[in-house]
This record gives sequence, C-alpha cells and structure tokens, in this order.
Amino acid sequence: MKMRVLKVLPFLFFGTFLFASEGGSSFWSPTVLLIGHIFNFVVFVYVLYVLLKKPIAEVMRNQRLTLIKQIEEADSNEKKAEEKLKAIEERMANLKDEIEAILKKTDITANREKEKIISKAKEEAEKIKKMADMEIQNKLKAAKKELKQYMLDLAAKNAEEVITSSITEKDIDGTIENYFRELEG
Repeated sequence: MKMRVLKVLPFLFFGTFLFASEGGSSFWSPTVLLIGHIFNFVVFVYVLYVLLKKPIAEVMRNQRLTLIKQIEEADSNEKKAEEKLKAIEERMANLKDEIEAILKKTDITANREKEKIISKAKEEAEKIKKMADMEIQNKLKAAKKELKQYMLDLAAKNAEEVITSSITEKDIDGTIENYFRELEG
C-alpha cells in the first residue's frame, strides 16, 4: 500500500508545479489553466481511487455480507415464525378435538359414577326392604301370638261363663262325690 502511495504522489503534485502561478499575470492562458485544473482534479480522483479502492471495496463487501447474513437470519426467523404459527394453528384446530375428547371422557366417568351411585342406592334400598320385611314378619308373628293369647283368654272366659251358667249345685255335688269315690277306690 505504501508503495502505491509513493508511486502516485509525484503525479499528484506534478500538475500543481506545472500550472502554479504567482498571482499576477500568468504565462498560461485561462484555457490552459482550466485544463490544468481539470488535470489536477483527474489526478486527484485517480489517486483517491487507487488509495481507497481496496478499503472501500472491502467495506462494501463486508457491508454486503452483513446485509446478506441479516437477510438470511430474517428469512430463517420468518420461517421459524411461520412454523410456530402453523403449529399454533394446528394446535388450535386440534384443540376443539381435544376438548371434545376430554368432554367424552368426563361424560363416561360421570356415567360410571352415576351407575355406581344408582347401584349402591338399589343395594341399600334392597337391604332396607329386607329389614322392613323382617320387621313386618316379626310384628306379624307377635300380633298373631298376641291374638292367639287374646283368643285363648276370651275362649277361657267364655267357657267359664258357659260352665258357670250351665252347672248347677247338683252337678257340683255329683262331681265332688265322684272325686271322693275315685280317691277311695
């Protein structure tokens, strides 16, 4: 790089030395001076071109690569975002199915629990019915026994009344005599 600068430097100052003037009248005509100024400008631009070509190209190349990387990253991020969006949309679409599946499971579980509760209630009702039947049977037996006892008491009372009203003193004396005879005999 230094070698280039050293090679270009004499050309840069050549036009200045050649077309320099002292300020008064000039040996050169205005057209020649204009050509000299243009030559100086062209040489200046050429020197700038030679000196700055590689750094500017390098900067532009780096900037281009950076922009390409940023575009690729943006594309990659866009693709990732689209994939995430698709996944979310699929999940949202499947969410309705998942909700329906959960509701079905809940329904099935609720029906099972309902059947268990009904079954237990029927068993309890059956037990209560059996206990009530046993109690009815026991009360029925007790009532029959009580009725039988009442009937026996009533029959005995009626028999006593019948006997008392139909037996006379003569029958009582005859019975007593028969009793004594049996005792003697």
